[in-house]
Amino acid sequence: MSSQTLPTGTVSGGSDGSRTFPVRDVPRLERACDEPSEAADSTTETESQSVSAELAHLRRENEELRRALSEARQQRQDVIDRYERLLDRAQAEASADSASVSHQSADGSSDSLAQRVADEFGSRWAAFRRRCRQWIHAPNL
Repeated sequence: MSSQTLPTGTVSGGSDGSRTFPVRDVPRLERACDEPSEAADSTTETESQSVSAELAHLRRENEELRRALSEARQQRQDVIDRYERLLDRAQAEASADSASVSHQSADGSSDSLAQRVADEFGSRWAAFRRRCRQWIHAPNL
């Protein structure tokens, strides 16, 4: 059962067909949709300027990063080149030293490797014996 005081959502049959809202002006609405307003134009223009500014900023930042990366690569290559030169120089000096040692040994003017090792061992052995004697004859023991 429906209540007489609550609206039911139906239209009574006693209506004479009069409208309670204005008639839609279709051509005016179509014109409004086709032509953006000045507010929309200014918003679009502001957004466009903002996007352009951000794009320019990103391009500058990108270029700075590319420059920094290029400089880092160049510095790394400079370090590599420097160490390669140092290695080449050290190898050249080592080969020159070994060539001079082999020439001296062949001439007999310099001691052989075995003789140098024996001399080094003898001097170290003598130093060790001196320390042992000092330790044995130390007054604290």
